[in-house]
Amino acid sequence: MMTPLGPVPDPTGRPYNNLLRRLSAADYALLAPHLTRDEAGPNDLLYSPGDDVEVVHFPCGPSLASYLVPNEDGRDVETILVGREGAVGGIVSEG
Repeated sequence: MMTPLGPVPDPTGRPYNNLLRRLSAADYALLAPHLTRDEAGPNDLLYSPGDDVEVVHFPCGPSLASYLVPNEDGRDVETILVGREGAVGGIVSEG
């Protein structure tokens, strides 16, 4: 369930994601009203092939997101892991 981003027990007041923490105060202020906290479990699907990507996920803390690419023989191959140093989604669907 998505909930508004509440207080974070951290001196910076920002989520524990390196990209969000490296933003200037002005840039973070632009994003902050749109940030929500969402909990996902193991094997939860964030996007399916062909989806319009409208939401960016910023893994926080020990979270990891992986990209799986379907192989011709029906197996999925994990191609990348994204942790708190990055983001998943973005401007992929903007052409």
